[in-house]
Amino acid sequence: MLVHSDKWCVYHHTHNGQVFYIGVGQIDRAFNLMGRSGRWLVFVDSIDGQYVVVIDKWFETREEALEFEQSQILKILPVTNRESWSKENEHRTKERWFELLRSGVKEYIDQLSRVKI
Repeated sequence: MLVHSDKWCVYHHTHNGQVFYIGVGQIDRAFNLMGRSGRWLVFVDSIDGQYVVVIDKWFETREEALEFEQSQILKILPVTNRESWSKENEHRTKERWFELLRSGVKEYIDQLSRVKI
């Protein structure tokens, strides 16, 4: 993989094939354990720190990366991103939750219920 240290990336953390976090930053942020939310720390502890980091896409600017990150969070709704959802996306997020519930995504609900807060 070609690493662009001066570029911005959107990345995700997975465990057993399930995306539990989507983030944005320069390359070191994807692998850094410092500054993570309480929800992320609890979840990672519950999986014994075993997760995979995947770089999804590179961007020239932070703004472009943030826009893509938000679209991915709203699309996937990872369990540890919930406390970082912005107010401007709250309505769209709720709509997405209702859409998922209506379509019967039992796996996602089961995944949420396993996270201890």
